[in-house]
Amino acid sequence: MIYYTTTTSVQTAKNLTRLDRQAKPTDASNVNKQNSQRLKGTPTEWLRMGLIFPRNPIPMQVLKLTANQLSESIKDGVDLQIIDLRPSLPGHTEESPFQQAFRWMPHEVISNSPKLSKDKWTVLVGLSSEDEQPFAFELFKKGYVLTAFLEGGYPAWISATSR
Repeated sequence: MIYYTTTTSVQTAKNLTRLDRQAKPTDASNVNKQNSQRLKGTPTEWLRMGLIFPRNPIPMQVLKLTANQLSESIKDGVDLQIIDLRPSLPGHTEESPFQQAFRWMPHEVISNSPKLSKDKWTVLVGLSSEDEQPFAFELFKKGYVLTAFLEGGYPAWISATSR
C-alpha cells in the first residue's frame, strides 16, 4: 500500500499511515487522513493524474513480494492480475486460491501476455520463486513494468496465510 502525504518527513508519513490503518471511521480519524491519503491504482495511473513524487514511482525492476505483502494487497482491494503457474494434476480441475487468477502453464505466460493490462500489477505465483522469476523478467522486458513474483512461491503463501 502506498500513501501520498503532504508532510516532508518520511517518519511522519509512516506514522500517519499506521494511524490510518488503525483508525475507526470516526470524525477524529479524519483529522489524520487530511495529511495522508491512500493512493488507489498504480504508479502509471498516478503519473497520468499529475501527482508529483520525489522519485519516479514506476519500478525499475521486477518486484519480489512476500506472502504477507500479497495478502495485504488482496485484503486492501488492490486490482491485481495474478498468474497461477502451479501445474494442475491430471484429472483434477483445482481452482486457483486467488480470485480471478489466470491459471497458465509457465510456457504460456509470454504467449498469453496480450491478455494482461500493462496498467495493473501482475503477480506470478508458482511452486517456487525459481518457477516465477524468469517469466516475471520476460514480462518486465516486454513492457509490463508493474510485475512482481511471490517470494517462496505457493508454499510460502500457505505458510503465511494458513489458506
